[in-house]
Amino acid sequence: MAFLYSLEKIKRKTAEFLNKNIGVIITCLFLAFITWSIVAVNEEAEYTINVNLRFVDYSPNLVVTQGTIKQVRINAKGPLYILKKYSAQSPEIELNINRNKPGSFLYKLSADDFGFLENMSVQEINPQEVKIVLAKKLKKTVAVKSDIKGDVNEDYEIESIVNIPSKVYIEGPENIINKIEELKTLSLSIEGIKSNFETNLKLLLPNEFIMSDKDEVRVIINVKERIINRFIQDYIEFEDDNLYKLSTDTVELQIEGPSTIIKELTNDDFIISLQDDIKKPGTLVSVIVKKSPENIKVLSIKPEKIRIMKNQR
Repeated sequence: MAFLYSLEKIKRKTAEFLNKNIGVIITCLFLAFITWSIVAVNEEAEYTINVNLRFVDYSPNLVVTQGTIKQVRINAKGPLYILKKYSAQSPEIELNINRNKPGSFLYKLSADDFGFLENMSVQEINPQEVKIVLAKKLKKTVAVKSDIKGDVNEDYEIESIVNIPSKVYIEGPENIINKIEELKTLSLSIEGIKSNFETNLKLLLPNEFIMSDKDEVRVIINVKERIINRFIQDYIEFEDDNLYKLSTDTVELQIEGPSTIIKELTNDDFIISLQDDIKKPGTLVSVIVKKSPENIKVLSIKPEKIRIMKNQR
């Protein structure tokens, strides 16, 4: 019981102290935070930073090409918070190379080239000498080829593939540009489609040294229903009066039309009859299609003529 009384007394005293000295406590906390911030800002460290290189001040008729080193790694010493920022960003620096002729040469880097590192010191540059290769610049117009994968629905076929634009302008090192006749797009799957389809596709450049006036093209896929042939057996309409009969009462039709319609047709969709109502034994009469579904073409009828025969019954 005495222990609980003492604990309660301590709580009251603590509360009274906090109420009386709240301003002092807040000030102390603020000063502690400021002190920590100053220490953190001024804390020194050594960090590795990847730096991208951009080359300037060379003839507009030249272009940087394959074999050129475009990134170096440096070890820098300085304020920790700044080094962390640059380490995450991979900063870029410009190098003035002052060249007017194609060829390769070495550029020796120094700490002065890394001007963004204010109040910091460069401890190491790797590599310190970078190879730069300049080639003659060439401009050219090439065709666009969309990379289409897969097959449309079995009842359809591709009518056309349209790329807008169909040609693009590229420029880059002469030795590379001369080998390029077309640019492909990212792959596009058209598996199972049944209707026209269009989308934008990114153009794929062979490497980082080639530039194009277009980043992407509009690709339009036009499809149409497949036209197929099919054979179907059907009966001939003939008024049987027990006096005459036909040499055969069925014919084979070869029909043509849209795939989705053709596959569903039966002989009930056609009416086959004789061209002339002649009932004379031995007479050959032409077979005609009296009725057929819309959009369906009859290519042939076999046999084309039927002989009228006398019924022997």
